[in-house]
Amino acid sequence: MAWELGFDPPLKFETKSTSVAKDLFYYYDYLSRFHATQSNTCADIVDYITYNALGIALIQANKASEIKAFIPNNYKHTGPKRSVVLIDEIDKAPRDFSNDILNEIENMYVKIPELQNKILSAPKAMNPLIFITSNSEKHLPDAFMRRCVYYHITFPDKDRLKTIVQQRLKEMPMQTGAAKKRSEHFLDDAISLLFYLRERVRLKKKPATGEMLVWIQTMLEISDEDNPVIDDSEALISSMSALIKSQDDLVIAEGAVQQWQEERLT
Repeated sequence: MAWELGFDPPLKFETKSTSVAKDLFYYYDYLSRFHATQSNTCADIVDYITYNALGIALIQANKASEIKAFIPNNYKHTGPKRSVVLIDEIDKAPRDFSNDILNEIENMYVKIPELQNKILSAPKAMNPLIFITSNSEKHLPDAFMRRCVYYHITFPDKDRLKTIVQQRLKEMPMQTGAAKKRSEHFLDDAISLLFYLRERVRLKKKPATGEMLVWIQTMLEISDEDNPVIDDSEALISSMSALIKSQDDLVIAEGAVQQWQEERLT
């Protein structure tokens, strides 16, 4: 979306199990501030603030001359401009996290107690675009969901998945053996097996795109064959632990691989 709109790359906030609402906007280094006061080298309070994804977006949405009180001395301001913010895997955070950022996200502001409760906000025309991902591991509060436009990303079809994998492989660092040119059928066969496991085998957790990328890279690293899916059964079975993420599913998947191989020959 950022590329489509001609914006800078997205500002990403990686949610953690310890995240609190303030973390989305900024971090205040209390310890450095304390040591500085003890040594009489204390700088301005704002110089101990490090802005995070949404905080950066709010800063960049304004003219520097209008928000001088919020800008640390070493901060490079390149606005005003709009930003795309990605809040990744919000369901990792404590339940209160979603509730605590309701007003701030809806009205695009943050109150900073360390700066005497000054409010940093974005002009409406420069509001950042916020994208929030969730693995649906837990239910998000209804009040939070009412403020969102929900979109479910379905698993890609075979052609789309092949395009994704090809693109990602170009970005991945490869060892010498892995960089060898592979059979043009390698990805097709790997994707065929993946869909077989997803659609015809009863696994507790179906492998997704992320697991497939690791699996593909693992096979490329451990096998010298042009098409390890077909020509290197040992590497194929050994690499399954990169694709399947539980022991019960692994036992089932290894048997299913053999069944898939037999069906290909009939």
